[in-house]
Amino acid sequence: MKWSVESMKRLKDLISSEPLATGGFLVFMEFEMDSIDFVGVYFVRDSQVVSFHMEDDTFQIDVERGIDTSELAMAARISLKRRGAGNDRYHEFTFSGPKKSDYFAKWVEVSLLDKSKESSEALERLMTIYLNCLSIQNRAEYVGDKFRKQVLGFINSVGGTVRLNEVSAAYWDNEDYLAEFAQQSDIQISHEFQAVDNIIKQLQKYKVKSKSLELAFAKSDLDNGRVMRGDQPDQVIIKDSKIRGALNELLGEQG
Repeated sequence: MKWSVESMKRLKDLISSEPLATGGFLVFMEFEMDSIDFVGVYFVRDSQVVSFHMEDDTFQIDVERGIDTSELAMAARISLKRRGAGNDRYHEFTFSGPKKSDYFAKWVEVSLLDKSKESSEALERLMTIYLNCLSIQNRAEYVGDKFRKQVLGFINSVGGTVRLNEVSAAYWDNEDYLAEFAQQSDIQISHEFQAVDNIIKQLQKYKVKSKSLELAFAKSDLDNGRVMRGDQPDQVIIKDSKIRGALNELLGEQG
């Protein structure tokens, strides 16, 4: 309650600076998920509600402003645990409609670009944790690099917009799977965001570059020890007979 009252003052200032702002209704809701307290914030556009009633044997028509959930523009949730611990990343978007509200994004103190970068990195970490869990459990529904490529292909097929519920429904037949898994893994990720291309491509392969040198490799290359860090800070070790053979051929040396 205290946070909502204080933050409303900031919202008023932000709306005043936007000459074309249409406004709407804000709905706050406290809820608990996995023993963690959240505050949900829902921004609903203004809508007109038409009602009919009889008065003195005559139909009367009343037009009033109302809240229509189909007009939901944006929604976010605030982690009270993270906010109380002083973590400045205590909020995440849970819904963003086609008509985004810039002042709503600023109000919850979130940069959409920054959140896209962070959420893209979070999704890659989430896939790594999930696949590690499968490896430990000796389950092979989706294996390593193949699954990562499938998820990347799905994201690219919808224009790079990541909606956790759509990805979850496609691969787990449960729209809430990834959101719940992220919560259990203590990974903060927006439920909808625009993927940052050079980050999300790490689902297929990692790529590092220094001056004229460039190294690209898959997650399985790390797991299988084909690419590893050496003992010295400037050492990278690549164990692959085909690459060694190709290098020998290029340099004119024998195996």
